[in-house]
This record gives sequence, C-alpha cells and structure tokens, in this order.
Amino acid sequence: EAKIPRHEMMHEIQLLSTLRHPDLVQFLGAGSHPELFVLLEFMEGGDVHTLYEVQARRLGHPYRPPWRTFFQWAFALSRALDYLHTRKWPIIHRDLKPMNLLLNANQDLKLTDFGSSKLMTEKGCSPEFRPMSGGVGTLRYMAPEVVRHEQYTDKIDIYSFALNIWFMHTGLLPFESEFGNDAERVLKEYLKGKEP
Repeated sequence: EAKIPRHEMMHEIQLLSTLRHPDLVQFLGAGSHPELFVLLEFMEGGDVHTLYEVQARRLGHPYRPPWRTFFQWAFALSRALDYLHTRKWPIIHRDLKPMNLLLNANQDLKLTDFGSSKLMTEKGCSPEFRPMSGGVGTLRYMAPEVVRHEQYTDKIDIYSFALNIWFMHTGLLPFESEFGNDAERVLKEYLKGKEP
C-alpha cells in the first residue's frame, strides 16, 4: 500500500477536525507516534464498491439493493454533500466514488476520504489537476471539467453524486456499456471534449 505524504495527511486531519455530521465518517483524533495516524469511526460494513462486487459474484449478476436501502443510501449521500456545500467555507469532496462510501453494522452509509477535498472561496477552485486516489476506477466518477483542467465549483461533486447513484441503483459502473472496464477510454472521450 502506498504511503500518503505527510502534508496530504495534515491537510486531511485539519479538514476532518472541523467536520461533524451523521452522514460523514466521524473523525476521532490523530497522533504522530511513531508515524502520523488518523483515528476514524469503525465502519464494519466495509465500502459500497466491495459490497456490490461480492454480491454480484454471489448472485451471478449485478447487485441491486432493496429499494428502501437504495433510497436510504442516496439520501445519506445527498445530506452529506449538502452539509459540505452549504458551510460558511464550502468543501468540495472531489473524490466521490463507491470505495469512499462506507457502511456501519446497521448498513448506514457514510462518506469518507477527504484527502483530495478542497475549501472553496468566492472565486471557486483553481483549475489545477490533482490526481484522485484509487486508481483508474476513479476516472469514471470525475466531472469532465476536472479531467480537462478547467475551472470548477462544487457542481463537480453533483456530477459524481449522480454517477454514484447510477452505480448504486444499477450495480453497473458508469459508462460500462460503452467502454467496458476501460476507464482510460472514458478519459480520452473527456479530453476530446465529449461527454460519454
């Protein structure tokens, strides 16, 4: 597992220490002996992506949760984003994906991983490109303007939210019918100015 640079962990710790919401994984503390570490609420249900993979293998087809569960998860994610986007200094998560949606023992969904998050100012965020964590799978959930290095606002989280809802509803990766498992093709389409 790749080691996270200290400055990135410090950024995440500073951000997490200001956040309190029932639909976010709770920050419990941090320390630095012998290495920098973060303590978070234990989410024994794991992440949504892994749950869907395991269930799909077991069932032999894409997993679709019961409607009630799907709506509970969708509302939890929307409440978490509303909290982040309506603060005095709004926060853009920038890495919404099923691997960052964790479940507790009651199957309550909570958002985690603020390592790529950014505080917004009145002028929005700069068009700097910062690779999102999690490998090529993350490309499927990025808004086109992030991929194209364009100016963006919190709307990029709304785009990613919609793709996460698609995944949770269908059990299929976004754009899977067009590109299969080739997330690089999604990136190429974005860079050509197309939106798959």
